[in-house]
Amino acid sequence: MAEHVHDLASCTLPRVTKEEFYRSLQWGDMVACSGQAPVSKTIESLTGSLWSHILMVWLPFPHGPWLTLEATIDKGVHVGLLSDYTDNQDGPLVLLRRSLTDSQRTEQMIVGLNLLDNHYDWRQEVTFAAHKLVKCLPVAHPKGELYCSGLEYVQAATVAPYAYKMDAAHPCMPTPEDIYTDPSVIAICLLEAL
Repeated sequence: MAEHVHDLASCTLPRVTKEEFYRSLQWGDMVACSGQAPVSKTIESLTGSLWSHILMVWLPFPHGPWLTLEATIDKGVHVGLLSDYTDNQDGPLVLLRRSLTDSQRTEQMIVGLNLLDNHYDWRQEVTFAAHKLVKCLPVAHPKGELYCSGLEYVQAATVAPYAYKMDAAHPCMPTPEDIYTDPSVIAICLLEAL
């Protein structure tokens, strides 16, 4: 289980170079990201976490490039390049892994790929923030929209669900921090910002 990280100075994860980070990757791993953009800082502040984004990585061809399956505000659920994060990072990246079989990883990827082009769930994020500030405000749950950790949650639910449960105390899908600290997730290494 990856433990909550209060700050980078106290983080005990092995710090690696970009090359070591890539050598450590396995198909189906996740990467938790921290950033300097206003939306990143807002998410980190609301969740009390260093992590504002999470994505899945995969290598569809033997010689690369490493791709991401993720949900972002500007593109919704889409396939991207991991190098967009490792080459231009404005915050640390943590490599995360779950103990899954190849067939479980494949099933998760199929679920995610079937969600391509779904819209980004900014409404649940905004109403979650409002709910954190004023508990009586409801949290929206739009259909056909996912944010980054919501995508990971939906993918995992089909084969190996996370311990996190949506209920009255947790009216939203999990945050990147909830995925990061799940008992099934192991933090492998840390790539600090350039």
